[in-house]
Amino acid sequence: MSIVPSIATIREAQGFLAKHFAPTRLIHAPFLSQATGTSVYLKLETELPTGSFKVRGAFWALAQRMKRGAIREVVACSTGNHGAAVAAAAKEFGIAARIFLPANCN
Repeated sequence: MSIVPSIATIREAQGFLAKHFAPTRLIHAPFLSQATGTSVYLKLETELPTGSFKVRGAFWALAQRMKRGAIREVVACSTGNHGAAVAAAAKEFGIAARIFLPANCN
């Protein structure tokens, strides 16, 4: 099994995720464009529900795992974005989630 997804898998994920998330904006970055001599744009993944791109991966991973059978609970350890993403995906799919955070997490 390859760890690199096929183009077909990428397209499948793209279609699936488009049903759950609106496209995020691209904004022109004039300073970076001038510094690099080419047009640079920033993708505002902070516009996603959890403020991070990680929610896309969590949704896709849980959806793929659910194809193999019901999930009773999902567990994650995180200092922030990953835990929020797993919690959001679990809530969307009606799965219990247990997210562990370090005691000194912001």
